Amino acid sequence: MFRPAGRIFLGMNTLHRYANLTDLMSAVGFLLLRWGWVERRLNSGPFPSELLDVRQMRNRICHGLQAASADPNCADEPTIRGFDLNGAAWTYSYSDLLAAIQALESAGGRQERATD
Repeated sequence: MFRPAGRIFLGMNTLHRYANLTDLMSAVGFLLLRWGWVERRLNSGPFPSELLDVRQMRNRICHGLQAASADPNCADEPTIRGFDLNGAAWTYSYSDLLAAIQALESAGGRQERATD
């Protein structure tokens, strides 16, 4: 299971965690890795409809990623941005990436083990 790192701040009697650029890029990497595992597991079988949005996200990231933004000292959530093949702008937040990773893990993208 993907466990994000990041910085933890104490303030106002509450524990706050703000993701940084390393967390954001780690999430992108985990998404692509999990995608590959699920795709291999499907091996030309029917594509699960619950992963259509994740497939669109993966394709946009792989073919149109333009920028990333993260400031660990503020409460704004880190994002990645780009353009799809039709020129339409898109933005995904750190939370969007974590939700996509969770969907892929639920679909069987976590039983594989990393190998050399």
